[in-house]
Amino acid sequence: MNGNDFDNGAGHAGPQAEEPVPVHGGDLGKYSQLYGIDPDDWLDLSTGVSPFPYPLTSIPAQVFRRLPYFDPALQQAASAYYGTDSLLAIPGAQWAIQHLPACCAPGAAALPDVGYREHEHHWRRQGFNIVHYPAGDLAGAAARLAQTENLRVLVVINPNNPAARTTPLATLRELAQGLQTRGAVLVADEAFADAEADSSLLGETLPENVVVLRSFGKFFGWPGVRLGFVAAAPYWLAALQRQLGPWTVNSAAQYVATRALRDEAWIVAMRDKLARVSESLQDLLLAQPALKTALECRRTSLFVSVLTTTAQAERIFQRCAQRGVLIRLWRVNAELAYLRFGLFDLEDAGLAGRLTAALDNK
Repeated sequence: MNGNDFDNGAGHAGPQAEEPVPVHGGDLGKYSQLYGIDPDDWLDLSTGVSPFPYPLTSIPAQVFRRLPYFDPALQQAASAYYGTDSLLAIPGAQWAIQHLPACCAPGAAALPDVGYREHEHHWRRQGFNIVHYPAGDLAGAAARLAQTENLRVLVVINPNNPAARTTPLATLRELAQGLQTRGAVLVADEAFADAEADSSLLGETLPENVVVLRSFGKFFGWPGVRLGFVAAAPYWLAALQRQLGPWTVNSAAQYVATRALRDEAWIVAMRDKLARVSESLQDLLLAQPALKTALECRRTSLFVSVLTTTAQAERIFQRCAQRGVLIRLWRVNAELAYLRFGLFDLEDAGLAGRLTAALDNK
């Protein structure tokens, strides 16, 4: 193994003509080749997707036999769930991350120093100058950001992936007001917010300069249907709509999401379950001798992140992979790195045993 086998999260020094493609979790094909383990034999904890999918066992065949024109029933279900009518359905939140930079005037974009790297990748590709702020202290960085020349965009990942930190909504609203006076936009990536409803800006009228990105697949456990939503003022939705081609949200995604978004009882019960499972996973990890020297261990309702030295993180990542357990390695720099653990059914003693055995440094 060499450094290229690991997920390098270090920030780039400046704009580059050809940005490295970010690495993602869930690539069992890649790691099966690297470690000689069949894809079906992995315990995959690398994605942050709920292991408890919405229970829909079949999709009628006729759903796949017609062109996927947009179904108004999905719009109604999504509007009720997200608390706003100003929504655009898209083929995954990743699509918006790729296309939103083209909708903004050029200048500087402020992003967390730790966070989902596709954001920085695409703002850089669009020619924006990148300014970093501490992922855990956006409020403390506000004064410095206010002095940033030609700041056009502030990106907030809330909750942050992988740092598992949440910025208070009051802070975001105050920042949005300040940005509006400068003609700048606040982009809130709420991909992990479904499991923590109190961390979302949705449910009230959004300011004209706020764009919220939501993912369907993570909380509902259906990442393969590729569905997300953008909530924003009509100007932003129209700008993104112009970049959408016909039939971009497939029929299966629309069928599944319409039913899942309407199921309030399941949603409430699942939020409670994920919170309990996440807390139990954090307790399990904190009890492992291999992680006793970790600098911090934080959680959201969909993953637990451990901050440790890069050297230790690489050793643990490699040891787990050799034993068929795939976790997420995210380098902050040469000294520090996050290990992110997705959830699994902790009531399954076999799965819990696999993780603890993989973490055992003997």
